[in-house]
Amino acid sequence: MTSEAIPAEVGFEACIMDIDVDGLSKGHETRPSDATAARNDTFQRASGATAFASIGLLAFAVPTFIRVAKEHWTTESGVHGPIILATGLWLIWREREWITAHRIVHDGWLWILPFLTLSSLWLLARMFQIVSVESAALYLLLVGSGWLYFGAAVVKRLWFPILYLAFMVVLPASVVDQVTQPLKLWISFAAASLLDLTGYPVASTGAIIQIGQYQLLVEDACAGLMSLFSLSAIGLFYVYLVAGNDSRRAVILMAAILPMAVLSNLVRVIVLALLTYHAGSKAAQGFMHDMAGLLTFSVSLAGMFAADAVVARTVLSKPAQT
Repeated sequence: MTSEAIPAEVGFEACIMDIDVDGLSKGHETRPSDATAARNDTFQRASGATAFASIGLLAFAVPTFIRVAKEHWTTESGVHGPIILATGLWLIWREREWITAHRIVHDGWLWILPFLTLSSLWLLARMFQIVSVESAALYLLLVGSGWLYFGAAVVKRLWFPILYLAFMVVLPASVVDQVTQPLKLWISFAAASLLDLTGYPVASTGAIIQIGQYQLLVEDACAGLMSLFSLSAIGLFYVYLVAGNDSRRAVILMAAILPMAVLSNLVRVIVLALLTYHAGSKAAQGFMHDMAGLLTFSVSLAGMFAADAVVARTVLSKPAQT
């Protein structure tokens, strides 16, 4: 058996043929597989649908936010709206990594009927300028869109921010009247009684306080509506961040919100009545009236923080009995 030597030139040419760059760049161009192309097409369609849905939601949200900002946030009872919006979005933003990791898109078409119903309700409320129904319909549309796009697990995870943002919904005037009427009557009676004990010529009839020659009408804002809803929202936010899983601390803080709001506004009405009696009705209106409201809210908020500190050092420092 004989062996023949292979010329060096042949082996060199074979190596050149194996690594032919021109063949790779021209004659053997790589092409994506059918599966990759299908995934790319699906991603593009999903991105287009997401962009279209986002534009549609903006078409609902922007006009409503503009109306609420002009008609409600500029009033004393709605001044907490921008604060709730900013802090609520922050609560959602800080969960962005968890949301991305657990996002599950819902399939099917069962969502169309409730979305059409809410959209029609929003349109009717928009046409007839019913801002309470319009804001409620938008809120439900946004929550439903979040459930559809991110999944039930994400909505469950964000239960508190969703509940917290519900404070932005404008309440109907009839509900406001029913809630504030007992507060107005009680605050008017209590303020007149306390002033009477100190010797001031004062009397009350319903929500009207007669002090000297002046008459004061205790309105919704003065009756604690602004402090009640603002403190409830901010109190929930504070409890969620500070109390955590401590249910006792959360219950005590939430129970302290209502009496603090009512008592602080009782002091506000008394201060305004004294300003009216000693300096005239003009002195108690305008800037002084607004400053009294801001001071009352600040004192209520500080009182809630102080109560939390006292509770944390006394009640919660002791272990719970089982």
